[in-house]
Amino acid sequence: MIKLEWKWTAAFLCLMGLVVGCAPPAMPAVTPAGPLASPAPATPTPAVERTMPLRRLTGEEAVAEARRLLARRVGVPVAQVEVVSVSREEMPIDDLGCPPTTAPEGRRAPGIVFGQVIVLRVEEREYEFRGDGRRLILCRVGEETVGEQVWPEPEAEGKAPDPQRALVDQAIADLARRLQVSPEAVQVRRVEAVEWPDTSLGCPEPGMMYAQVITPGYRIILAVGEELHEYHASRSRVIYCPR
Repeated sequence: MIKLEWKWTAAFLCLMGLVVGCAPPAMPAVTPAGPLASPAPATPTPAVERTMPLRRLTGEEAVAEARRLLARRVGVPVAQVEVVSVSREEMPIDDLGCPPTTAPEGRRAPGIVFGQVIVLRVEEREYEFRGDGRRLILCRVGEETVGEQVWPEPEAEGKAPDPQRALVDQAIADLARRLQVSPEAVQVRRVEAVEWPDTSLGCPEPGMMYAQVITPGYRIILAVGEELHEYHASRSRVIYCPR
């Protein structure tokens, strides 16, 4: 009995040897040469700042804008604003050679820019504008120094727009469309504050009902040639009111 157990033990040991001999060799352990370095944190991609470029006036646009602004300033059609001369000159970058008359005296910022000197005439009086594409300055009226920036206008620089002026501009644009003329042909004859008795703004349409509330607004009189046109406005809308 002892002899039989020994044989079974020997067979078992031989079988284990065969299994061990067929197994793939173990991979040698790799000892790191030093401490593992932490991965470098990812560098965030900087956000691209998107800013709208400021609108710049070309040479012809600057002349046209100066004529439009002067016509509005002196109350005449653009056609009556005569271009005397346009020249290209070097100017100080800070004020284009036309310091504001109200500005304290001080040192000018260094730098030179190429710009335009635009001389216009209305009824024998000359007006000098200077521009560098980014702005227009009314430099002189006759022999008097002005130094007033007229473009971009205050509301274009972030200031609150004048609501009355916005309403007048709407009326001018509407009348120009009605008559199929250029907005420059429309003259503003009169703008007066009015309190309308109801929301019809003084121009009720047949069959319409209107809230009976006092509505503050304006009466705007425009002219194209010798023909007058009337607009009525609240603080937020403008309507054409046939005379």
